[in-house]
Amino acid sequence: MESTTRLAFDDFLRSLRMAYRVTFEKLLEQELARAEDIRLFGTTFAAGFLFTTLFIA
Repeated sequence: MESTTRLAFDDFLRSLRMAYRVTFEKLLEQELARAEDIRLFGTTFAAGFLFTTLFIA
């Protein structure tokens, strides 16, 4: 009986770890996409500012 309970608990922990892994991978993917968007915005803004400054000067 104890070994059956232990196996069931191990299966539960394994499935829980897998769920956390999938969730973490998805969140990491979203965070990387967000960081890329911010970097792209910053680069575009800096290029626009530089172009405007050179155009005015």
